[in-house]
Amino acid sequence: MAQAKEKLSKEAKEFRTEFTKTVSTLIISAFSLIAALAWNSAITQTITRYLKPGSRTVSWFLYAIIVTIIAVIVTIYFGRLTAKYKKEEK
Repeated sequence: MAQAKEKLSKEAKEFRTEFTKTVSTLIISAFSLIAALAWNSAITQTITRYLKPGSRTVSWFLYAIIVTIIAVIVTIYFGRLTAKYKKEEK
């Protein structure tokens, strides 16, 4: 009986930990989406301001290229940073 109770307690703790991780991930993802949408609006407004009104298609391609380049640079940077920290932990 005590062993079953201990096992149940362990499973409850594991569930609580996994639940907390999942909820945290969802909340962080939600805020990341909100931040991405805010940046999208800011970059779109900036491009619209500096390009001619008739060059709408060009501005969207320029926007896509700029965002892609920034995303690649940031991804590489954080990938290297994460690898560095993992290496330091070991």
